[in-house]
Amino acid sequence: IISSEHVNDILKGTHMSLSHYLVHNRADVLHLTTEEQDMIQGFYKLISSFNHMAHDEVREECVSRILQSFSYAFAGLFFHRGQVPKRDKMTSAEALFGKFIRLLKEHPDGRTVQFYADKLSITPKYFNTICKQISGKTASKIINEEIVTQAHLMLKDPDLSIKQISSILGFTNQSHFGSFIRKETGVSPQALRKKQL
Repeated sequence: IISSEHVNDILKGTHMSLSHYLVHNRADVLHLTTEEQDMIQGFYKLISSFNHMAHDEVREECVSRILQSFSYAFAGLFFHRGQVPKRDKMTSAEALFGKFIRLLKEHPDGRTVQFYADKLSITPKYFNTICKQISGKTASKIINEEIVTQAHLMLKDPDLSIKQISSILGFTNQSHFGSFIRKETGVSPQALRKKQL
């Protein structure tokens, strides 16, 4: 059993709209083969094996990554059976939002609503409307969340300096990056890196 907050974290980390659909909107019964049962039990045993560890960031990160992997594997069970409902046509707003999510990964240095609106060839106002309609969040909030997610990942790499990370993520200088991270997480990049390591 996974809390709804943790499900949202998993979805944010994977951008899996299918999982969101299955978790929040479906109540299908899925009949599993013996191999599929073994696979799911394997995930359960792996997660359970972390119970002996201290409840810290290391344990949390390990379990979170396993749950993300499970999300993909679980969604695959529905895909392979053709149980994912096919809609007649994706709306233009959904198509644009999907393109935006892909752009976030391709251009982590974009950082502004204007940048992504230009890439999508739409106005910032319409872009914001689409984001609110599809996700319930403003475009700016989604962009900031992605920057924080990318910063978390990069700060775990001791070979990357904070200055390099700030440059990769499109900040004009390290100070600006530090102010952004403090505003979003409550701690400095240095403190965040120390905590994660």
